[in-house]
Amino acid sequence: MKVRASLLLLALVAAPAFAEEEQGALVEKVAVRNRLFTTERRFELGLNLGFMVLTQLTEHYTANLDLAFNIVNTFAIELLAGGSYSRHTSLARDVADQQAAKSVSATTRWNDLSGLWEMVGNAVVALRWQPLYGKIGGALQDLLFGNPIHFQFYVTAGGGAGYFKRDSIVICLHKTSNACDEWLSESKVGPLFTGGLGFRFFLPTYGNHHSLKLEVRDWIYLDSYNLQVKANQVTPSNPTPEAQAASAGVTQLWQVMVGYSYMF
Repeated sequence: MKVRASLLLLALVAAPAFAEEEQGALVEKVAVRNRLFTTERRFELGLNLGFMVLTQLTEHYTANLDLAFNIVNTFAIELLAGGSYSRHTSLARDVADQQAAKSVSATTRWNDLSGLWEMVGNAVVALRWQPLYGKIGGALQDLLFGNPIHFQFYVTAGGGAGYFKRDSIVICLHKTSNACDEWLSESKVGPLFTGGLGFRFFLPTYGNHHSLKLEVRDWIYLDSYNLQVKANQVTPSNPTPEAQAASAGVTQLWQVMVGYSYMF
């Protein structure tokens, strides 16, 4: 009898604790009760890789280091710096081949094309707004971790400077037969603006320091190109034409970026 009474007493004492633990696990799976991953007053260091979904005359593959400080859970200041591997697309190369095959005379005038500036390097300061914190459950939850995936939705915008280069596909400096040996090439440092939106997914399996990011980002910079350039006035010794488009607009470089960040 004493043994049974002891077991009964132990069960009565332990039951509330087991019930509370089970209830807590249930709440964690179906509702956003508390932030398990807080970012307030924490630094983070990350790496972002970007690629273009739609290309025209140029294509870019970008890598950026991302240093950020989360002022509060909903706002952060970030510094991004990096570079791009860029090149002409097959469309641009086809245009260049067709242009090189054309005959040139002393009266020939060239109109260059817009959208040829390539972003080689970038450095920007941005403000990141992180208004939404939530969880993803359902089938994805059961498939991956067995628990909800915590995430943040964010919007970012900022500006800085970039280093750009431009290789013409119209203005040839030196031609041999039906091929161009050297195209007009330019470079410049100029203002750069950026904006984007995305999601940060926290990795609960590995503690609260690690997260993955998926975002869409727009890089915006000034465009310029040459108009009515006389073929006999542009030579390797004098490669800079004088005629510039009055209002060339801007280039918008849209990229999908994936990244990883570590929070200290």
